[in-house]
Amino acid sequence: MHLYCNGEGSPTIVLESGLGEDFTVWAKVQPALSRTTRVCSYDRAGFGWSESQPGMRDSNAIADQLHALLRVAGMVEPVVLMGHSAGGLHIRAYATRFPHDVAGLVFVDASSPPQDQKLPSE
Repeated sequence: MHLYCNGEGSPTIVLESGLGEDFTVWAKVQPALSRTTRVCSYDRAGFGWSESQPGMRDSNAIADQLHALLRVAGMVEPVVLMGHSAGGLHIRAYATRFPHDVAGLVFVDASSPPQDQKLPSE
């Protein structure tokens, strides 16, 4: 999968895009954050520069794939995950599955698990 990192420092911030978005959605945010620490954005499987992968596309599967990607990239220290929209669901799943690998969570206008229940039915 495609991973793009810049900046220096710790902890690394990992940016999680919203539903249907690739890493370019962070084009203005990532450079600003990278002035103070290392920041990485990536394309989930099947988006942007990342090829599709077989299997489920739920938040748990996305969290597992991101965890594997960060391990391959050599990121072993806890990271700060920053999720926009549906990305909020994915970073929540990541933190639940890999709590020792997370230094913090930042939700940017993020989705929440019960929000579908609060929408009016048709």
